[in-house]
Amino acid sequence: MELVPAEPSNEHDASLLVTYANVAEERDAIGVHDGRMPHIEALIGRMQGDEADRLLEVGGGTGNTAAVFAAAGLNVVMTDLSPDQVMLARQKGLTASAADIRELPFDDASFDAVWAENCLLHIANRDMPDALSEIRRVLVPDGLFVLTLWGGIDSEGIYEDDFYRPRRFFSLRSDDSLRNLVEETFEVESFECPFDRESDDRLHLQVLYLRPRT
Repeated sequence: MELVPAEPSNEHDASLLVTYANVAEERDAIGVHDGRMPHIEALIGRMQGDEADRLLEVGGGTGNTAAVFAAAGLNVVMTDLSPDQVMLARQKGLTASAADIRELPFDDASFDAVWAENCLLHIANRDMPDALSEIRRVLVPDGLFVLTLWGGIDSEGIYEDDFYRPRRFFSLRSDDSLRNLVEETFEVESFECPFDRESDDRLHLQVLYLRPRT
């Protein structure tokens, strides 16, 4: 995955809104990626074991993953930057709102856990501290934050070969860079790379289980 270097800007956020409006129904039809299910089920099990049920999914797209959490009996609230995707999530009966991860519309300590699946790929490195601080703010002090991303290299810019239009801005991070970013706000409970790291484009899945720093 080669990125054309580009400085992050508000124009990239506006462009993302257009992109995901164009492909909302297409992405909705994809459903939940099989590779995510073990981690979805693990979070459900941990929350049920702790008798916790207040879950926030940020960057939840059209709500396919949130629907799995809701079906398991969790009290799920979902956000996404795209109003078009949020509309499809609401059609599933989900509580969903259009919101920026860097400015979440919730009170402090509103949730027992937060799930973020690949959405922070679109948050520039310069904005990651704000995004992580907001997630930390809405979590209870002993809450759990599950973060999944594609990464393995340090690269930030426009994906030139993107099959979506307009082409999207991505921020990819090596394992060390990602760990350094999150450790400013969270303690790393575990950092997994469940798929084979060896690939032509050097990317792999990064799955982090995080606890707020006290």
